[in-house]
Amino acid sequence: MSSCTVLALELHIQTRQSYAPNWLSDPIAAVFLTIDNPCAQLSLASTYKKVNILLINSELSRHISEPMLGIRNEVHHCILARDEYDLLAKLIDVFREHDPDVILGWETEILSIGYICKRAEFALGFKFREYIQREAKTFKPFN
Repeated sequence: MSSCTVLALELHIQTRQSYAPNWLSDPIAAVFLTIDNPCAQLSLASTYKKVNILLINSELSRHISEPMLGIRNEVHHCILARDEYDLLAKLIDVFREHDPDVILGWETEILSIGYICKRAEFALGFKFREYIQREAKTFKPFN
């Protein structure tokens, strides 16, 4: 049985008033991740653990309250980042460590991984996708 790592991703974006998120002006406040490998779960049984990760942008953390998060699952790793740039650097580390085969999210191309890629490139000045893709020629250190 082959192995397939699935990464589910959701963003909390600090929007302006009641406007829809805009990658040019609205920073990412938090990223919620669940990393699972159903094949490993079958073969490792009781020793297997799905991983839930919460990355928080410390600059904006005052806007995040526990009821807003709506977390119903145990968070295994809560990672604090200094700012949005640091949050994306830590997210790159998570991608590299777990090397997901499948990325899931709500409106993936627009509101999750697509939002991250556009925000990184146009607001923060780097191409996020180049740091998470598997091609060896672009696998480079971040920072």
